[in-house]
Amino acid sequence: MNKIMTKTGKPAKKVKTGDNATVEYVGKTAEGSVFDKGRLEFEVGAGEMIAGFDSGVLGMTEGQVKTITIKPKDGYGQRDDNLMMEIPMQEFKRNNIKPVKGAMFTIEGQQGRIVSVRDTGVTIDFNHFLAGKILVFKVKLLKIR
Repeated sequence: MNKIMTKTGKPAKKVKTGDNATVEYVGKTAEGSVFDKGRLEFEVGAGEMIAGFDSGVLGMTEGQVKTITIKPKDGYGQRDDNLMMEIPMQEFKRNNIKPVKGAMFTIEGQQGRIVSVRDTGVTIDFNHFLAGKILVFKVKLLKIR
């Protein structure tokens, strides 16, 4: 079995649960739309990241680049029709709010997106915008602590 070695000839340290990992990443949907990119540090296995990202970096070594494909169950879950809410238009009028399709809206601390506006009511989707999607992350591990 080939071991990855550092420049000094020592075995390279691999990410394990409990390590702090610093990564650069680009997140895309399976269709290729970029939804996020950046640099972050997180504790592996602490629940700070979606499960598929956490498990995807396990075993990586500093400087390694990896593509991680995450199914909905290990990402933001499947879409749930129970998270669609219909609100009567009179509620918006009563509060002097003009709903706009595509706008974000918060009710009782829950944020959703307005998906339709009709004379009688407004439909708001409270699913995460990546729910039900396969996610593809290109990740470069910068540092393990």
